[in-house]
Amino acid sequence: MYLKYLTIKNFRAIKETTLNFNKGVNVLIGANNSGKTAVIDALRLSLGYKDQKKIYVSKNDFYINSQKNNENLLPITFDLCFKPNDNSDELAWFYELYNPETDYLELHFKFELKNISGLERVFTTVWGGKNEGNIIPNEILHLFTHVYLNALRDAQRYLRPGKYSKLGQLFSNANPQYLSEDFDKEDMISELKEFLNDSKINKYIDDVNSQYINNHYSEMTFNDSPNNIEINAFSQDFDDIVNNFEIKLPFSDPDSNHFFDLSQNGLGYNNLIYISVLLGDLKDLNKFNQGLYVGLCIEEPESHLQPQLQNLFFSYLNTLNEELTNTNGNNQSFQIFITSHSPTLTAKADLDSIILLQHHKNNVCNLSLKNSELNREDRIYLHKFLDVTKSQLLFSNKIIFVEGISEALLMPIFAKKLNMNLDKEGVEIVNIGGLGFKHFMPLFSEDSNLSFKASVITDKDNELNLEPSDTYKNLKNLGNKNCKVFGADVTLEYELLINNKDNDLVLEIFKSVHSRKIPNFLEGNVDTFKEKFFKIAKCKYLKKSDIAMKLAIKLSDENNLKIFKLPSYIENALNFINE
Repeated sequence: MYLKYLTIKNFRAIKETTLNFNKGVNVLIGANNSGKTAVIDALRLSLGYKDQKKIYVSKNDFYINSQKNNENLLPITFDLCFKPNDNSDELAWFYELYNPETDYLELHFKFELKNISGLERVFTTVWGGKNEGNIIPNEILHLFTHVYLNALRDAQRYLRPGKYSKLGQLFSNANPQYLSEDFDKEDMISELKEFLNDSKINKYIDDVNSQYINNHYSEMTFNDSPNNIEINAFSQDFDDIVNNFEIKLPFSDPDSNHFFDLSQNGLGYNNLIYISVLLGDLKDLNKFNQGLYVGLCIEEPESHLQPQLQNLFFSYLNTLNEELTNTNGNNQSFQIFITSHSPTLTAKADLDSIILLQHHKNNVCNLSLKNSELNREDRIYLHKFLDVTKSQLLFSNKIIFVEGISEALLMPIFAKKLNMNLDKEGVEIVNIGGLGFKHFMPLFSEDSNLSFKASVITDKDNELNLEPSDTYKNLKNLGNKNCKVFGADVTLEYELLINNKDNDLVLEIFKSVHSRKIPNFLEGNVDTFKEKFFKIAKCKYLKKSDIAMKLAIKLSDENNLKIFKLPSYIENALNFINE
C-alpha cells in the first residue's frame, strides 16, 4: 500500500490542506515558510506515533488565525488515506483501518489542547476507518514507521563514538539473516575475549594495573575488602563495543595507510556518510515481510552537496525506491518524501513527483503537478524546459514570462522605472526563447488553490493593419485572473521607438546597431513609421540583442531612465504582478 492522501488541519501555518501523494518518490518544493517542514513533521507524528519521544505536539503547533487570539484553539487533525494493494493481504492486516465507502485504509489523529485544573495538556485521539471511536490495536500502529533525515544535520555529533552513535545503533540492529553468513553476537564476543586473553595488550593491561594502580589501592583498603582491581580490555556487551566504532575515509591514494577523521572531512562528505548509515536501516528487508509501512522523510538533501553530488544522490534514491518496492517480486509498502530548495534536484525529478507548496492568505496550499491540468504535450515540453536555471520559477510566487533575451535583459530596468525591485518582490523572469507560453498556462488555472501570478509579455505580430496573429489571440484566450497576456503591436523594438520618437538617446541606439543606413525612417505620421519600421524589424539587419544591451547600459543612468517612456503594455504587465 502507499499513502495517497494526507489532510492537515490547524497545524502551525496550515489552516487546512490536502496533499495528493505518488506511490514512489514525492518532492515537496516551495519558498521558505511555505509549509514543507510542517508536512514532513505531520508525517513523522503520524507514522511515528508509537514513539513520541523524538517529536510531539505542543501548544505552539496549533494554528493561530491572525485575527484571533490563541484562546480556544481548534484541534489539530491529520487524516491519512492509504491505497491498499489489490493483490495482497493488506486489507486483512489492516482491517480496523478500512473504510468501505472510500475503499481506503484510513488512519486519523486528533490533538486537542485542554486546560485541566489550570494545567494545559495536549490530548490525543487515534482511530481508524470511517468513524471516530474505532479503536486501533497497538500492534497495528507498530506496523507504521519512518526513517527521518533532518535538514540541520550534525553528522559528526551522530557518528562519533558514544552512547548515541547512529553507527553503533546500525550494527546493534542489523539482522544477520541478510548478511553473508549467520553471525551470532555472543559467539563474536567470546571469540574476541579469547583472542585478547592471549594477546600482548592483555598482559600490558595487567602489568600497568598491578604496578600503577593496584599497588596503591591495596594499601588504602582493609584486609577483608577486595584488594585487586580488574580491568577488562573491552566491554562484555556487544552494544557497548559497536557504539565505540569510528568511521574514517581513506586517502585518495590507494597505497596509503592514512585516513581522514570525520573532523578532517568536508561537511558534504560527512553528510553522505551520515545518510548512508541512516539508510542502512532500510536494508533490513525482514521488516518488509511483516506488512510494515515505511516512509523515508528527507529534508533538504542538497545541504552541503555540490550540484553533481545532488544529481548522484537523487538518482540513488530512485534506485533505492525501485529496489525496496520490488523486494521478492512484490510491491512493498515504501514511500519517499523529500523537501528541497534546490533547482538542481527539481530539474532532476520526474515532473509528476513534484508537489508545489505556497503560503497564501494565512494558509498553506499545494499543487501536485501530476494532478494538475497539464496535458501530455505540456508535460513533455516542461520536462525538457525545466533545466537547473529555469526550474527556479517553481519556487516563486510571481513570474514574468518573456519570449527573448532582449525582454529578459531589460525587464528589471523597466521595473525600476516604476519603483519596483523585482528581486525584493521575489519575481522570477523566465525567458521562454520562443512561443511555448501555452504549456505553462495550466499551472495558473483558476481551479488551482495556489497564489501563482504571472504576466506573459510577447508580440502581437501585427502586420501593418492586420489583426494580431492567431497564436497571440489563442494565447490571450488562455489567460485568467492569475495569468494575463500583454502584447506589443509589432515587436518590443517598435514599441520602444514609437514611445520614444523624441528621445535622441533611443534613436541613436537604433541607428548605431542597424547595419544599413536608412535615412529619415522616423519621419512621417505613425502609420508611415509603422510601415517602414515593420520592414526593418523583420529583416535580419536589426540586431535586437545589441539594442537591448546598449539600452540597458544607458538606462542605468538615473537621468536617462527618468526621461525614458515605458511602453504601456510593459507597464501594465509589471503592474499586474505587483497588485
